[in-house]
Amino acid sequence: MSRAARWGLTLLLGAVVVGIALWWTPSPPPRLPSHLVQYSSSWPGQDNIMRDELRALGSNAVPALVVILNSRSWGDVQWIRRVREKLPSSWAKFLPDDSNSRWKRQSTVWVLGELGTNALPAVPALELYRDQTPHLDHRASAIIALAKIQPHDSQARSNLAALISSAQQTERFYAAQEFGAVPIPTPEDLAPLLAALSDTDGEVRANASISVAQFGAWAAPAVPRLRQLLTNDYRHVPVGAAYALASIGPEYIPESLVFMTNAIEKQLFFAEFIAPLYFKTAGTSAVNVLPYLEALAEKNPGRWADRAVVQVSPHPTEKAIRRLGDLVELEPSDLELLGSLGAAAQPVVPRLQRIAEKSPYATIRAAARRAVERIQADSK
Repeated sequence: MSRAARWGLTLLLGAVVVGIALWWTPSPPPRLPSHLVQYSSSWPGQDNIMRDELRALGSNAVPALVVILNSRSWGDVQWIRRVREKLPSSWAKFLPDDSNSRWKRQSTVWVLGELGTNALPAVPALELYRDQTPHLDHRASAIIALAKIQPHDSQARSNLAALISSAQQTERFYAAQEFGAVPIPTPEDLAPLLAALSDTDGEVRANASISVAQFGAWAAPAVPRLRQLLTNDYRHVPVGAAYALASIGPEYIPESLVFMTNAIEKQLFFAEFIAPLYFKTAGTSAVNVLPYLEALAEKNPGRWADRAVVQVSPHPTEKAIRRLGDLVELEPSDLELLGSLGAAAQPVVPRLQRIAEKSPYATIRAAARRAVERIQADSK
């Protein structure tokens, strides 16, 4: 064999070896877009931009989320955790901690649930996680996520019902908190949630009332109990009950409105959290407190009261519309609200156009574009 032939054969064999090596090398794990690596859970009914961005990816987000769910850090290693537990805190802080990775996994479980049926490929990983995690709160989160992803699966719904009636407060807490985000096929399926309004634990009662608010008129059988909860002595049960009543029907707004405004005035626990949800639900049915909200917006500009003034006013002033448009963090629901005002929102169009061009979030850009289109169409 000539020298040239030997070199040719060597190069060919080298190419084959490299090809085989590349073929056997595993593909890098799927990753989320860089702006979506940080996300966290939110209550039913709340805006959540990161959640909406992941929803926009649909099933394409699932492989990367499953990788995160299955990932482990040095802090998760069992012997390291045991050593940390036995060391003084001044020494233990130098060892890896599992708290961040645990939080990330639980947030990932929640996000998968929020993807709904798009996350069906993640069901096996979630079931394995549910069965193997030693943490009650993580197990509860997985059961809830599986019920969101499989709304027509009788076993998934049964597991959720068992969770909300569990002897463990932790399980009931999470089930009551998230029940409002689970697709429910019939009003009768609300029975476990309505029963939780009488739970012996105040946190569970409060969570249940906020979840009840997500089902509107379906929750009408809960009205007598919710009226009782308006005067409950546990910290944020009354504001949750007021929110739930307002969601069931406008006829319940006058009585719930008194409790809501009193809670805001007295700065009761959770009042500032529930108020934006309450007034979004109540809308113009809460017009009687418009002067109060306007005074509150003047006193604390740039916060939820600016939004509430526009929501409850049948004919918002230009000043009120501008103040809403000037909020630093405009949520998708704010953009939808501005768009619904039509020509009256023309003064904020320049801001909305900037958002439509420059926001890093596709869902926000799209919402801003829709708002501008509605405003300009009505202005012609």
